[in-house]
Amino acid sequence: MAKAKAASPDATTLHVDKADIVRALTAVGRVIENRNTYPILANVHLSTKDGQLTVRGTDLDIEITTSIPCDGDAEPFTAPAKTLLDIVRKFADGQVALEREGETLHVKSGRSRFKLPTLQVDSFPTLKGGKLSEPFAINLAALFKDTSFATNQSDNRTFMHGVQLESFQGKARATASDGHRLARITGEAVPDFEAVNFPLKTIGVIPDGDVTLAVSRDKVQIEFGSTTILSKLIDTPYPELERLIPKNNERAVQFDRPSMSAAVDRVSTIASERGGKSVKFTAGGGRVELAVTNPDHGEATDEVVTTYEGGDVSIGFNCSYVSDILRAAGGAGVTFHLADGLSPALVTCDDPNKTFVLMPQRI
Repeated sequence: MAKAKAASPDATTLHVDKADIVRALTAVGRVIENRNTYPILANVHLSTKDGQLTVRGTDLDIEITTSIPCDGDAEPFTAPAKTLLDIVRKFADGQVALEREGETLHVKSGRSRFKLPTLQVDSFPTLKGGKLSEPFAINLAALFKDTSFATNQSDNRTFMHGVQLESFQGKARATASDGHRLARITGEAVPDFEAVNFPLKTIGVIPDGDVTLAVSRDKVQIEFGSTTILSKLIDTPYPELERLIPKNNERAVQFDRPSMSAAVDRVSTIASERGGKSVKFTAGGGRVELAVTNPDHGEATDEVVTTYEGGDVSIGFNCSYVSDILRAAGGAGVTFHLADGLSPALVTCDDPNKTFVLMPQRI
């Protein structure tokens, strides 16, 4: 029988549980791009301290760090993130050995053996730096869930790429607008802080439930469990958003939200992009009539019961924007507060913490 090869004098071995390392690499991998200008950004940074293996990844805008239990100690090193995750995910449940030997990382479990190249750990970037506010608890996911749809990633006005978070009258408030619609959610009590603009990618990695948030003018830090997200902010703030919210819309057209959602979905079947996916709403006499005309595919009408008994008012909206707002509103009842056929509509719902604005379209 061949004699086993002795480990190199500079080799160090760590042992981690497969489920733990898969969970850590998955969490950190959410910010690692498949294609990178800088090869080091395809790697994760690994380091040990006090029986914990800390895994860190970044795309230079967001950095995610998480820790898991480990046996052993090692100098910091890097490893290709996607390849390492693909390997350990396919191992059987149990212990995984990570043995660093020079510029090679040996990954072992059971009878499986892999050798991966590493890159210089000194070249791995970090986003740390700058002073953050005192941390406080907040449910960010709840604030962003029904506002982020109103961002506009294609517009060259970069402030529209994110959701503004601010402290308003002692409560957290999130607002987003793409110029065609606005969504605003008010949350729980928080300390005072200056308004910040969260990028959509950062919003996408925030977990459900309470997290601990600290902010500065250009960064935010989000902590939950053993994981920390450090992210740059959009450096262009929203302009004065209050100007976009109508104040004197006296015609209150109230209806059942699920019924309206279904009606909009039906008539939008023939709405065309060429026509701006327009649907004409005519309210009056206890009903709202929806009408879509498409020169290529015909016409469609539908009706929804309303409590509005005032004079008839007609206004055009984009079908998709109406559907998005109705979905975010949730609950049973929704009210469109109208001024006339050419002014923005204020949209309220059963939840008093939610407010939406919908810009009209010419029909």
